[in-house]
Amino acid sequence: MLLDQLHQVQLALEQQYLEKKALETRQPGQEDMLQQGAAQQTHQALAEENAMLLDQLQQAQDELERYYLENQKLQNGGVLPNPNLYGAAERVKQQLDYRLGAVMLKHSRSLRGWLSLPRALAAEKRAYERESQSEGIRQPLHAYRDAQEAERIKRHLSYRLGHTLLKHGGSPIRWITLPFALGRQVTAFRAQRS
Repeated sequence: MLLDQLHQVQLALEQQYLEKKALETRQPGQEDMLQQGAAQQTHQALAEENAMLLDQLQQAQDELERYYLENQKLQNGGVLPNPNLYGAAERVKQQLDYRLGAVMLKHSRSLRGWLSLPRALAAEKRAYERESQSEGIRQPLHAYRDAQEAERIKRHLSYRLGHTLLKHGGSPIRWITLPFALGRQVTAFRAQRS
């Protein structure tokens, strides 16, 4: 009987020893799994934080770029666009091209007008230069809501003649071809009207 009890105690000890060994072998694996789980959670939290920081950085960069562009417009003298600009046709009529062409048409009706044409053209150019010095910075024509009217005015004979005069008036060699170029513009205008 004592031997039987001793034998049962020995078997119980061996079983506890084996269970302890099994737990010790399972425990490092569980510790590794716990460490991997903690590392994965840390990695996921860092990834979310990085994504949030990237979004904030992108927003800050977009805002900085917008401020930079507005600053450049203001430094270059550009005025911020006004969506309600009208009067593109009047602006074209105030350009030197149109004004010189109108003077040419006005003085082309008589011999006296032809003789006074050079003086009238010079006077118109001086008046234009005086006016343009006193004017501030203007918006480009394409910024106007009625920009198509400006394109229509540019097809007028006055604008065409003035533009041709300015284009050919720069050099003495082109002065020789100026009457022919003016004649071609008049012919093209008449053909376009009919």
